[in-house]
Amino acid sequence: MLKKVVLSVLCLLMASAIFAQDTVTETSGQFTVTFPSTFTLQMTGDNSFILDNGTDNTINFATSVELEAAFGITAETAEEGFPLLIERLVSFGATRADDGITELEINGQPAPLQKLNPPPGESGGAIYFGTMVLTDGSWGLIGFSPIFETEVELLQGVYNSIVIGAVQETEANLFAITEALTPAEMPEGFYIMLSSFGNLVFEVPEGANPLDTTVILDSASFLVGTGSTITVFTLDTGFATLDVFLNSYVETIAATAGDTAFDVTTSIIKTENEDGSVRYDYTSPERGVLYARVVVVGINESAGVVIQSIGLGAEQEAIDEATDKIFTTFEIVERGEAVATEEAVATEEAVATDSAVASPVAGAEEATCFSRGYDFVDSTAEAVINCPANCDTDNSSTVWGTDIYTDDSGVCVAAVHAGVISLAGGGVKVTAEVGQDAYTGSARNGVTTSNYGAWSGSFTVDKP
Repeated sequence: MLKKVVLSVLCLLMASAIFAQDTVTETSGQFTVTFPSTFTLQMTGDNSFILDNGTDNTINFATSVELEAAFGITAETAEEGFPLLIERLVSFGATRADDGITELEINGQPAPLQKLNPPPGESGGAIYFGTMVLTDGSWGLIGFSPIFETEVELLQGVYNSIVIGAVQETEANLFAITEALTPAEMPEGFYIMLSSFGNLVFEVPEGANPLDTTVILDSASFLVGTGSTITVFTLDTGFATLDVFLNSYVETIAATAGDTAFDVTTSIIKTENEDGSVRYDYTSPERGVLYARVVVVGINESAGVVIQSIGLGAEQEAIDEATDKIFTTFEIVERGEAVATEEAVATEEAVATDSAVASPVAGAEEATCFSRGYDFVDSTAEAVINCPANCDTDNSSTVWGTDIYTDDSGVCVAAVHAGVISLAGGGVKVTAEVGQDAYTGSARNGVTTSNYGAWSGSFTVDKP
């Protein structure tokens, strides 16, 4: 199942549910938060997080650093930042509502709020946006849905509990650096993105404000102008050809831009490139309000690079220039350019020696390099499969986790990563596991897996 979703300027869509009073305290990244036990804490950036209970019911927080990166708001205080935040959201098409809470009391100080309705034609209900002051004097954004009008004390408890410490270096950053180009090798002004088919290197468009200043990451977003966002990520549909999937994907973008005349046969321009890749290009009509542009480069039948731009019609020229800049400068770079450590080499040699002779299991189900865990253990607790040769993340499906993997991960690629088999393939026992609150990626045996938050199903792999 796809992990990358369409980004929108109003992404905080809430459902109606009152959460339980039992709370837990967790630390993730630089944040320590106490929140209802029915929710999970997920980092959405170095300077923001979301509390999610699995029903689109969420509580959100972002520091002033994130607001500056995302919206260009440079206010020094919450009092100065609040009207700028609301003005910016209204410029995206939201409208002010007069009913509901107008202020919370957080950390002994007033936290002004504005209830906003989504733009006409947009799905989702009204949302409260506001600003708050933390105990260290810093300030940030808060967001939640109107259902919490009856849970004011609980809301205050969540936001009062937020403590910000130093940004922690994650394992993801460490393995990304060792498996990608090293910072010393990376050209100035370029980004590196990890993908299932290699490392994507591209130039940062002039005037584009990155929402994440990390130079090695798995997706990148940029603010262009005052209210337009460009997001770059890699895509591996796994279960469908890229062109079939993009029909519905781009149709969703078109609907966001209000393109009522969208037609998959004429609105998406498909171009065959000399290098064997395919370019898909969609541009919404000039409406003067909201503008969308999507360029997708298909690397193979199911995977590609997506450059998605959604913003204000008045900034159409800037959006196009930045989109084209990324498209014309990106390059796929093979992994392994960094020098491997002696320990890593020894580990890979040991695994290769131990697993290279793994034999297929008679009567076992036959898997492909693109098979996912849920293909075998969705309705059963255990299965034995035979994996073909040459399954790794350079030519097959993506994997999330270490030892325990999300059930939509490539099962044979996971088996190589876990050291159960080598690239020669062989028999693998797959066991269903419960969903985890978080999955940590790592680099093992020539395969790099990714981090992910809470997911509903998991699996492990072992020798049969």
